[in-house]
Amino acid sequence: MIKDDKLSILLQEAKPLYFAQKKKRKAITQSLASLIMILGLSYYAFPNSSPYIYDLDGLEEEIYLTQNGSCIETYDLPIDEYGFLEVV
Repeated sequence: MIKDDKLSILLQEAKPLYFAQKKKRKAITQSLASLIMILGLSYYAFPNSSPYIYDLDGLEEEIYLTQNGSCIETYDLPIDEYGFLEVV
């Protein structure tokens, strides 16, 4: 009976500490989840750079070929009167 009293006293002392630690752990978990969600949404909302790379050096040649003929002609392929690849 003396052991039961000591055990109940220990449990009464440990109970508030346990629940305080549990509450603290839950708050840390919630704040980390919120931070991860905010960072994830900001990554999609504000992308850092474009994944596309534009090569503007050869653009003049492409414009010239578009205005003055077919780019298929440069590869010596047969074309029809509209400048499309002719199927033989």
